[in-house]
Amino acid sequence: MKKNLLALTVMIFLTVSTWAQAPQAFNYQAVVRNNSGAVVANQNVSARFTIRDGSSSGSSVYQETKTLTTNQFGLITHAVGNGNVVSGTFSGVAWGSGSKWLQVEVDPAGGSSYTDMGTTQLLSVPYALYAANGGTPGPTGPIGPTGATGATGATGDIGATGATGATGATGLLPNGAVAGNTPYWDGSNWVTNSSNIYNNGGNVGIGTAAPSKHLEVSGSGKEFIRLTDSIPAVGDTMGIDFLKPDVGGGWTDWRISSVMLGGNFEIAESNDDFDSNPPTRFAIAPGGNVGIGTTNPGARLEVNGQVKITGGSPGAGKVLTSDANGLATWQAPTGNYSSSLCSTPSAPGVFAWSGPKVTLTTTAGQKVLIIATVTMGSTSAGGANSLDIAPAYASNGNATPTNIGAVMLGLRVAQNTRHSFTVSAVVTPGAGTWDFGASVRVNSTAEWNNNEYGYVSAIIF
Repeated sequence: MKKNLLALTVMIFLTVSTWAQAPQAFNYQAVVRNNSGAVVANQNVSARFTIRDGSSSGSSVYQETKTLTTNQFGLITHAVGNGNVVSGTFSGVAWGSGSKWLQVEVDPAGGSSYTDMGTTQLLSVPYALYAANGGTPGPTGPIGPTGATGATGATGDIGATGATGATGATGLLPNGAVAGNTPYWDGSNWVTNSSNIYNNGGNVGIGTAAPSKHLEVSGSGKEFIRLTDSIPAVGDTMGIDFLKPDVGGGWTDWRISSVMLGGNFEIAESNDDFDSNPPTRFAIAPGGNVGIGTTNPGARLEVNGQVKITGGSPGAGKVLTSDANGLATWQAPTGNYSSSLCSTPSAPGVFAWSGPKVTLTTTAGQKVLIIATVTMGSTSAGGANSLDIAPAYASNGNATPTNIGAVMLGLRVAQNTRHSFTVSAVVTPGAGTWDFGASVRVNSTAEWNNNEYGYVSAIIF
């Protein structure tokens, strides 16, 4: 292949002075033609530039490649020094030491099969780079004479008046009368002397000009703080969250909340600030039932756990006793115990005392628990039948008992046997002194003749 690159111009533009750094490149231009001499227009070609030291065949001190695009005239332009470096550095070329030669190689197909276009010596202009790398500049020339002052130009026409600018922003709010008073917009103006919200720089007061806490609300009559869910859904909650650090690390999160759409009012506790469903400790269900440890109380008060009542003088063995007004106190149980031989009533068909009795004095409202055991039997042929037993009480010394509670009716025993029968009941006798025991009734006094000891316990609570 014959050479098909016609070099037109090699130009080096460098300015070296004491105040500007020389460009680290020089321009190269050429026209690319094909084997027929026609211009290769608007096509990518590859070029390789090598700077050689001392002669056209001297050692390479710098080499670079570059893909260039011809214009409509086949012209390519390249700043040698700004290509893709193959070896050496452009700034490291010793322009002041010996002659320098530029070898140009081209691949018109844009690849890397380069054809040598020849090697040309670089003449005077590139050696300005030598001055930029440390050469001594020449002396500064004399300052030229000042030129004559030109004539003053004619005054131009006055321009048209510009458009009126937009109205500026409203100025600062007017001063208030009370320190900390927070202004508000009433729809037309800023109000700075209201008595609504105050901010003293650390605490906020609503209805008070001297809040003592971070938030203090003051008012008269019925005052509320209201939280509203604008788009409520089943299961939504709204309330207040109290988060406090624990001694030794960690956090305790207390939440007072209301469950939307028919849910409970609840107080919950968690040791995890990110717990979305902490365990509920206290709940008030719709309708008024209260639950402790449960969110579904089935009574006015339902406690899931053991109950401890420390008021009302508690003590070991005491029982919780209510007065006539429902006020409960702890009372030591008062009672007695007695035993004696059970007796058969003297007349059939009539309830009468049988066995021991216990005498107690009670006050108004006190209750008495009676537990009575009767032991009776028969030696008659065929045994005995129709024994009725009931817990009973009467004023002290009264021979006619008053039955209370359930009566055991129609009891029977076999011949030469005896049985023990126990009855119990609770009675509120009122203030006074009373006898407590069991009453029995038989249909045949002769048959019930094999009796034994009975027992009575009576306890006031």
